[in-house]
Amino acid sequence: MSHDGYEHLVVWQEAIKLVKRIYRMTKRFPADEKSGMIAAMRKLSMSMPGKIAEATVIDCPKSLAEQIDKLRGPVRELESYVTLSLHLGYITRFGAWKMRRFLRYYAELLANEALLIGDLGAQEAQAPRLAA
Repeated sequence: MSHDGYEHLVVWQEAIKLVKRIYRMTKRFPADEKSGMIAAMRKLSMSMPGKIAEATVIDCPKSLAEQIDKLRGPVRELESYVTLSLHLGYITRFGAWKMRRFLRYYAELLANEALLIGDLGAQEAQAPRLAA
């Protein structure tokens, strides 16, 4: 499996969309949350495309699959921040519903992509090697 880039990965493209959504959502938060919840949510979301890009440096599908799968934890953390934002009155019920729906979609995408990449890596490992 060649990792000559990461921009073609759907999980990376969707991570960029997630960052944009988080930035738009937190823009409406109170100013006193700037170093609190705003910073935490933005940092969490911004780390995701970077971690995917970093994982593509090593030409090892299993490693990439593991890194992608690990991102489901931060997605769940973001989901809890969304719930807290709703309880604090920073976002509407509809806004929370839309963000949670996207986060759940993204978590499922991560899980499926990790399985797919992991399966491809296992197939590569089992393929016979030709002598040079």
